[in-house]
Amino acid sequence: MKTHDTQLASSARLALADFLAFVMLAVCITLSVGLVLAGTVLLLSGSAQAAQPDWYEETYAFPLPEN
Repeated sequence: MKTHDTQLASSARLALADFLAFVMLAVCITLSVGLVLAGTVLLLSGSAQAAQPDWYEETYAFPLPEN
């Protein structure tokens, strides 16, 4: 009888480990898809583009000489 109980306990531990692995995989996939979608939305909306400060043109953008 002890062997049967040990097998049941081992089977229960394996089932729990499989379930937790499945949950972790689902969470990782969900987070990855969410990050990709969030990045896509930010890029398409234009809010992820780096805005140049007001002083940039005054300091660094020199006019090209006209030929």
